[in-house]
Amino acid sequence: MIEKKSELTSPVPEKKMVSEVLRHIDVLIRGNDLAKAFLEIQHAKKIDNKNPYVIAYEERLSALIEEKKIKDREKEKKREEENALNEKKLRENTPLRASQNIVDKLKSVEQLPIARSGSVSEKPPTIPPIKQEVHSTHSLLKNSNKAATAVIHQKVMVIDDDKSLLLAISETVSMHGYDCISFDTTDAAFEYLQKGNEPDIIVCDINLETSTMGGFGFFEKLRNIGGLSAIPFIFLSGLSDEAVIRTGKELGADDYLTKPISEEMLMSTIKGKLKRFQHLKKRN
Repeated sequence: MIEKKSELTSPVPEKKMVSEVLRHIDVLIRGNDLAKAFLEIQHAKKIDNKNPYVIAYEERLSALIEEKKIKDREKEKKREEENALNEKKLRENTPLRASQNIVDKLKSVEQLPIARSGSVSEKPPTIPPIKQEVHSTHSLLKNSNKAATAVIHQKVMVIDDDKSLLLAISETVSMHGYDCISFDTTDAAFEYLQKGNEPDIIVCDINLETSTMGGFGFFEKLRNIGGLSAIPFIFLSGLSDEAVIRTGKELGADDYLTKPISEEMLMSTIKGKLKRFQHLKKRN
């Protein structure tokens, strides 16, 4: 009879443990919880302090924390200046405003016509009609939504084992009118491609622990298959480490995007690569 090992005593590879911690750090950074992310970095260093991914994350996080401190100081300074300016204006204008109101009231009483009976008669003020222009704004938003959801009929393949991020990217790409095919493993994506399906562009994460192939391995495998070798390919990663970026570019990838990424940067990169690829196809 084989005894089942306790979860506490079963060996866990250091690489996998570090990868899980880094994935959690990615989520914390996207949520702007830099303090917790910093604590997680220290945890990752205890597991493997020579891991290049851990070192790169620590450098990136330190830069983000320093940048946040500078922004917070600037916001606080601006708030203090605005409060001081508002208080000054209030002190200067309050007496003037009060006296002006009294003068205005006196003038209005003087200008009132006196009726023959000795009573004061006042003609009600005429209120000009307010033009309703809401319909123009409504139609503008309507047109904007139609433009955003116009079907383009170009397929974008997205691969990432972070399912929440995968969903967010897929929804963004679809919202801009593209057909999005999403996978949380490179194995499932490769099986889809082997069936003769061919997307117009591929966006793929580098660190995919749930797959038998990482992002680099998946890219190299596609480059050895004739029909798939020319598809524009964009690497996506939580690492801004120079060595990782250089590796991706040396392999021949079309671009490299670092998480967290804005909607504008993602879509402008996708659109730019598709436009260039279409232009090259026409020339050939």
